[in-house]
Amino acid sequence: MEEQIIIHKKEELKGLIRDECMLRGYSHQTIKCYIAWSNMFLRFSKNKLKQEFIKPFIKELRNKGYKITSTNNSISALRFIFKECLKQDIIQDFPAKAKIPSTMPMVLNRDKILQMIDTVQRTTKAYTLKHKLIIELLYSSGLRLSELINLKVGNIDFYHKKIFVR
Repeated sequence: MEEQIIIHKKEELKGLIRDECMLRGYSHQTIKCYIAWSNMFLRFSKNKLKQEFIKPFIKELRNKGYKITSTNNSISALRFIFKECLKQDIIQDFPAKAKIPSTMPMVLNRDKILQMIDTVQRTTKAYTLKHKLIIELLYSSGLRLSELINLKVGNIDFYHKKIFVR
């Protein structure tokens, strides 16, 4: 195992995180996020960069109402900092990421769709027909909004009543 790296200042840690992330090609947003989590962790642990404070830190985040995705991001950041930046072995009881509950997408019922179409029909703006067509096409075809936005007239086969999504 390599020697542990000892950090004496927050700026040193910030530079170390930035350098390690850049070497791995991490995005600017990930670097910002990892640095922010390191700052929060250091505030919580009173500037003691020890793995023994990780579990209490995660518990504190959850008690404060942070969402599971946020606490999972903090765990990823801290694992990266200790393992990759500080070259420490990860302790055996390092917190595991929490399972994110899967949710079913919200689907509008038929009455809500008809209400939307009716609302568009009642408006007197110039693009009413276009808006009505968009809503009806989204509802009847199951297209995603991005697919509808990228739809070209050439992708529609009017004779066979088919739409080609590209």
